[in-house]
Amino acid sequence: MTNQMPNFANRRVKPQGKQRHRGAGKFVSMIALLIIVVPILLIARYRRELDRPITISENSRLFIIPEGASTVTIAEGLYKNGVFNSKTQVLAFKIYVRSNHLGNQFQAGSYDLPEVTDMKALVEYLQHAKQNSVWMTFQEGLRADEFAQICAETPGVNCDKEKFNALITDKSLIRELLADSSMDVEHIDSLEGFLFPDKYLIPINATEEDIVRTMVNNFFTKTGTLQSDTDLSYDDLIIASIVEREGRRSDDRAIIAGIIKKRLAENWPLEVDVTHLYYFKDWKKELTWADLQEDQPYNMRIHTGLPPTPICNPGLDAISAAVNPEPSDYFFWLADPDGVVHFATTIEEHNANISKYLY
Repeated sequence: MTNQMPNFANRRVKPQGKQRHRGAGKFVSMIALLIIVVPILLIARYRRELDRPITISENSRLFIIPEGASTVTIAEGLYKNGVFNSKTQVLAFKIYVRSNHLGNQFQAGSYDLPEVTDMKALVEYLQHAKQNSVWMTFQEGLRADEFAQICAETPGVNCDKEKFNALITDKSLIRELLADSSMDVEHIDSLEGFLFPDKYLIPINATEEDIVRTMVNNFFTKTGTLQSDTDLSYDDLIIASIVEREGRRSDDRAIIAGIIKKRLAENWPLEVDVTHLYYFKDWKKELTWADLQEDQPYNMRIHTGLPPTPICNPGLDAISAAVNPEPSDYFFWLADPDGVVHFATTIEEHNANISKYLY
């Protein structure tokens, strides 16, 4: 019996190279098809989202655009607020706004959105609709009359600065707004200092009194968070107003507050010129020798104790410094033209600082 070798000579061998080539060709064709089809599908989906009716529930119709909000912030806000119910709508909103260069045309404020709309109409509405509220920003360290000016100059709100100013010294309003505080309300004749500096969303139909009430209520809300062993007193608020105008850094403010309280305890005059500027209602006034000698209640060169009212509306940082003063050996301070505070223990050191930093 003989072993026969298989005869491979007459067998056909499949051309493997061509088979692989045909497989690769199919793959390339599929990729090319996807490249063409997917964008078409996405564009069709995008266009459907633009035209799709958006029904907004009553609970979602009040929508607020913060000041300086970006397109992304607004889109995410609409989703969180329930106006959009899918991330696809969020994406469509962003694409539509950016592709049409509309991102810088949104107006900060509050909006009462329509019950039924679509994407294009919604974008248009958030740019041109009449708003229910407008933003007002009141900075730290300004007087009540400066706040009145800001209020009067804010478009969209009917605010009369004379009425605003009159409310600041309205005794009945003062008693009402400060009734729940631990301060001696009977001896407080002004709401200066109680108008908390902040950014407010003010209804367009708000009165001057509504705005003042909002600011004073915010004052007690914010100061209620302070960490201190004692309640905030009216003297603390007056000190905080001086600290607000005299120091920029938190560390400096706490030391300045400590110096003020130490000088008060020693019955030294505070000798601060910023109180004169409040009296003249001009922070940039160049004080003359006659100004410094004038016998008026805000002249802390000739009077000991504190001025009769706060000299501005301080922020939370300055108020915190007043209720948590930093002990030190210093009795003097000055701020140079760049706002840097220089402290001194003796009058000789203080005079040297005056010569070095002010002249």
